[in-house]
Amino acid sequence: MKVPKWAWLKLSAGAGGKWHRFYDWAVIGLAEPRLGSHQLLIRAATAAPVN
Repeated sequence: MKVPKWAWLKLSAGAGGKWHRFYDWAVIGLAEPRLGSHQLLIRAATAAPVN
């Protein structure tokens, strides 16, 4: 399954040793939406900042 571009959101995971850590996040529903359904949270690393 390919995650659509609109599903990704860039968020900070806090300050790191040298710079703020940003990752791309997406949530995918694995079943029909209902109480107790499962979702998959995906984190993708972005390119490191250039000093």
